[in-house]
Amino acid sequence: MMKNYNKILIYDLETNGFFSKEGKTQPIELAYLSITPNTLIAYNELYKPSWKIPSYITDVNGITNEMVENKGEWFNEIDKLYKVFIVDDTLIIGHNNIKFDNKFINQLFANEEYPEINDNNCFDTGGEFKAELLGTKKETYDTECSIAEFHKAMLDIKAKDVKWNLTAALEHYGIPKPEGMHRALTDVLCTTKVFIKQIDRYLDNTITINPDTLNLLKQLIC
Repeated sequence: MMKNYNKILIYDLETNGFFSKEGKTQPIELAYLSITPNTLIAYNELYKPSWKIPSYITDVNGITNEMVENKGEWFNEIDKLYKVFIVDDTLIIGHNNIKFDNKFINQLFANEEYPEINDNNCFDTGGEFKAELLGTKKETYDTECSIAEFHKAMLDIKAKDVKWNLTAALEHYGIPKPEGMHRALTDVLCTTKVFIKQIDRYLDNTITINPDTLNLLKQLIC
């Protein structure tokens, strides 16, 4: 089924732990770019979690307890975040968002009785990149499935020697690696550059994006 989108949202989360079904993990940073034909909104904010950020998380993203000490808590932002994420004509983009970030956001919203992010409105640059590394194309894998279903299937494949993280994707597409990887805004900008490299193969075939929206995004990044 052809999907038509007027808005693009690229986002990334940093958290104080790995995803937990018990809801014990909390966001410590969120960044996103929200693009429509006439607007471009960039958001980046740190949040103070209910308990200390463990050292192994700081080792990954560089976010310390001192950096978030005077920040607000994420649940004070939930109404604003809900209005950004849950929009029908929005293509939601992230690197591994189907397997991690979306689940995390859905868990946050669930406590407030909000509807979940619809994975079928998502484009996972990690899933697409992994498909390339595995030599798999959607048109030969399953012509009836959505792009999100294809990306999820690729992410579910166990491939021990395949590196499909964002750093590997930057190298694969010849995109210079910036300083500050694993900070939310840096990863959003990197994911956007990867998405621009990937999206053309789906335009007007599986996805229709308002050309003014896509042009505004490319002007920002390219």
